[in-house]
Amino acid sequence: LTAAVAAAVISYLAASISRYRKSITLYLAELSRIESRNLLYLNNLVDLIRETMETAAISGENPILLVKRLKKNFSVQHSNVESLIRTLPALADVTCSGLITCLRARFPMLTENDIMFISMSALKFDQNCIDYAFGYGNVRTYYNKRHEIRKKMGIPDNILFEDYIATVIDELVLSK
Repeated sequence: LTAAVAAAVISYLAASISRYRKSITLYLAELSRIESRNLLYLNNLVDLIRETMETAAISGENPILLVKRLKKNFSVQHSNVESLIRTLPALADVTCSGLITCLRARFPMLTENDIMFISMSALKFDQNCIDYAFGYGNVRTYYNKRHEIRKKMGIPDNILFEDYIATVIDELVLSK
């Protein structure tokens, strides 16, 4: 090859790489925007579920009326509140940087009810809401369940359950 041909090939390759780099940068920026919109949507969905359930728990609303309200608010066809609530671990996993996947891997002895309890805590559902979702009759049942989960996870007594969950989420965010 002559020097001129080699220079032309190198110039062509450099221009192609530059075009591809710009395309990839634009593609990644668009993916980031889509992910941000999806995350915002999921956070709004969680807020709406939390608000509806808190209202129901505080007012002592009949569960059948709660299901009707949830159907109206979310335009979904769930036969009962349990089917909607069962989606919360997936929402917690997405909005909390993979928290549920991480906890299932670290602590395989956690039951689905434990995972649901943790999901609702991570999504900032208050105690009344969690009591309502699980049908707990009194505050003691809530604290007993939380203590049982703490024990399974080996959380020291000097660390609050909510603080431990927040720390795990922070670690997951930093690792990404």
